[in-house]
Amino acid sequence: MDVVNAILKPVADILMEPVKKHLGYLISSAQHVRDMRRKMGELDSLRHAEEDHLDRNIRTRLEVSSQVRSWLEEIEKIDEKVKTVPSDVGACCSLKTRHTVGRETFKLIVEIESATRKHSFITWTDQPIPLGKVDTMKATTSTPSSDHDDFESREKTFNQARKALEPNNTSHMIALCGMGGVGKTTMMQRLKKVAKEKRMFNYIVEAVIGEKTDPIAIQQAVADYLGIELKESTKPARADKLREWFKANSGEGKNKFLVILDDVWQSVDLEDVGLSPFPNQGVDFKVLLTSRDEHVCTVMGVEVNSILNVGLLIEAEAQSLFQQFVETSDPELQKIGDDIVTKCCGLPIAIKTMACTLRNKRKDAWKDALSRVEHYDIRSIAPKVFETSYHNLQDEETKSVFLMCGLFPEDFDIPTEELMRYGWGLKIFDRVYTIRKARNRLNTCIERLVQTNLLLESDDVGCVKMHDLVRAFVLGMFSEVEHASIVNHGNSNMHGWTENHMTDSYKTISLTCESMSELPRDLKFPNLTILKLMHGDKSLRFPQDFYEGMEKLQVISYHKMRYPLLPSSPQCSTNLRVLHLHECSLWMFDCSCIGNLTNLEVLSFANSGIERIPSAIGNLKKLRQLDLRDCGGLCIEQYWKCICI
Repeated sequence: MDVVNAILKPVADILMEPVKKHLGYLISSAQHVRDMRRKMGELDSLRHAEEDHLDRNIRTRLEVSSQVRSWLEEIEKIDEKVKTVPSDVGACCSLKTRHTVGRETFKLIVEIESATRKHSFITWTDQPIPLGKVDTMKATTSTPSSDHDDFESREKTFNQARKALEPNNTSHMIALCGMGGVGKTTMMQRLKKVAKEKRMFNYIVEAVIGEKTDPIAIQQAVADYLGIELKESTKPARADKLREWFKANSGEGKNKFLVILDDVWQSVDLEDVGLSPFPNQGVDFKVLLTSRDEHVCTVMGVEVNSILNVGLLIEAEAQSLFQQFVETSDPELQKIGDDIVTKCCGLPIAIKTMACTLRNKRKDAWKDALSRVEHYDIRSIAPKVFETSYHNLQDEETKSVFLMCGLFPEDFDIPTEELMRYGWGLKIFDRVYTIRKARNRLNTCIERLVQTNLLLESDDVGCVKMHDLVRAFVLGMFSEVEHASIVNHGNSNMHGWTENHMTDSYKTISLTCESMSELPRDLKFPNLTILKLMHGDKSLRFPQDFYEGMEKLQVISYHKMRYPLLPSSPQCSTNLRVLHLHECSLWMFDCSCIGNLTNLEVLSFANSGIERIPSAIGNLKKLRQLDLRDCGGLCIEQYWKCICI
């Protein structure tokens, strides 16, 4: 008998295990529900923390943990199951229902505990995401929505370029060619959007070249998109560093790169940005460039069948584009509009600018606009359209803001706050007495200029851009006596100024000083109101009496100047209202003479590295705005009273 019991007892225990388990589901169902909801609450707290971290990193463009998205998706599925469990199972009389709920909640508790353990393995680096890195989320199969810049006559060109960018296409370089203002950059942006949506590349790098090719600036743009810091000063050294980075991050299916070179006027050597003209070094990349010159594209190595022409709009598309911005039921206005569009010769930038200018204008304005453009051809129509739009601005404040935008280099992201300060210093805002109101007035002017297509919105927050054709028109305006200015941001031959620069009429000087070793002596600019100097290295020398004779100077703006020269002469100090020292080398720099600028109202040391603010700054009783952004470790020698708005 003992032998039988010894054999049957283990068998009975094994057979009873499922019974006990299912009895547990039935008896402890209410307890399982309570445990499940408690553990789910704890898991929800972890989920909310991870979601906040995810949102913060997306917002500030920091790396997102590779595990977090799948973990959050798993929690979402668990949560959906939890929501289906009834909360009042304890009051349920159905044994079957209580058993089912107990069994399901027990399984969910196991899933919740597993997800909680997985959370402990999630790690965050919080490293900045390189600007050019494409989002790692799944590719979308949707096509970009059409807008007024998509035209049927260009779809063939667009589709050819899109197919050339696909991985299985042998085309290594693709070029969009066409005259200025025809829409090359717009099509390039559409292609860039498709490449991002379909995740055709791991990195998309973009550099705006412009009329004056600057290899150092191109290298910096590429480095910015890749998240590389280039400390090297010479072009070959910087190219070698980029080349090594590409090699280390390419090959064996690691990363694919799209390099976009926009507005190419002269041949760009890809070796300068660390890429060989042909993919023979293991780097998987393609180049998309836009240019007005097919010959330049050929010199750079683009095959003839990969040079795609972006042509002028056909008549029906031109009329349609105009009508998207201007709607009228007046037959006479419609006829005038049709004539204006015809005179714009199918050039999109001219059509859009003219349409934006005439929107909500009276019939006389339409007639006047037609009379201004009716005798011009495709080669000269764009400047005439911009001139018409400029004269239709009506108020002088907006015109002045528009002209100030021409002081910045080509394709520059123009900070609106800087425009406001220039405007404040030059007193262009009528009956405006505070910085805040000046900012509001400036924003109104900017909005009007964007609406008339004379300015473009920028991808950089707080900035605007100016199309290169519009900027060329503004520089032409500067040649008029009333706006006489010296503006040069690309001419390498700036070691000396010619005699015709030495004139009393100049009101504005805006220069990039990279290639200059010294500024000319005996400068006499008695009517100069704004001086803007950029990118001067340590070799640049100022004459000792540089500011002498600049009695009307109201704004001085230095940007990335190694050794800026501060004004000290009483004559210059009288009218100076704005002093900008942005990203200048002010470490161990004596700024005590600023205390002599007693009429100064706006002072900026942003990103300058200044370590000590002299006590003499307390003399600036009229100071209204002091900008100390990114001036780490700053020591202020003495407290002073001023108005900061």
